[in-house]
Amino acid sequence: MRDYSQSNADADDREETKFIAEAHERGYRLAVRCTVCGHWLVQADSVAAHVGPQCRGKAVGR
Repeated sequence: MRDYSQSNADADDREETKFIAEAHERGYRLAVRCTVCGHWLVQADSVAAHVGPQCRGKAVGR
């Protein structure tokens, strides 16, 4: 039996990547809220992690 959940995730990832690239070409930036403090994040690594650099630094120091 084939596991379709992985292929759907791959298709969703490709669609999301295409959407982000098209938005970037048109001058838009993707922003998400930090899951710790709620500030808006626009840096690619912070967006991917959903945690900003200051909150990430505090978590490492714990």
